[in-house]
Amino acid sequence: MTATPVAKNVTGFAHRKLFEGVDLAVAPGDVIGVVGANGAGKSTLLRILAGNLQPLEGAVNLAPADAFVGWLPQEHERVAGENFAAYIARRTGCAQAAQAMDAAAAAGCDSLTWPRADGLKWLHLCGRGCAVVTV
Repeated sequence: MTATPVAKNVTGFAHRKLFEGVDLAVAPGDVIGVVGANGAGKSTLLRILAGNLQPLEGAVNLAPADAFVGWLPQEHERVAGENFAAYIARRTGCAQAAQAMDAAAAAGCDSLTWPRADGLKWLHLCGRGCAVVTV
């Protein structure tokens, strides 16, 4: 699923305004760059767009509403023994989707025998096809 974040009149963050009145839309396939001095609010803006922070003013909406924006922080939370591929799988939801797909396969479910096969959406994440069941 692709997400289109739309920000309207976004202002942030906390005790001082890093930016004010930001309006933007990022369409699927768009490539953007956020450039500025240290402390200018680049990471804050990206965290607001990803839904990890609430803006002081304005709103960020996604289309479709159940989509998500992935955000890879500069410093990630560490899990002992986890390599980069496993980290990306965990952060994107691919790990959970792969586990669900493996469990369904182990139970003998496939697109011909599973009664809700029309609810399967196939995604390609982390170099592996992952099935995500939608109800």
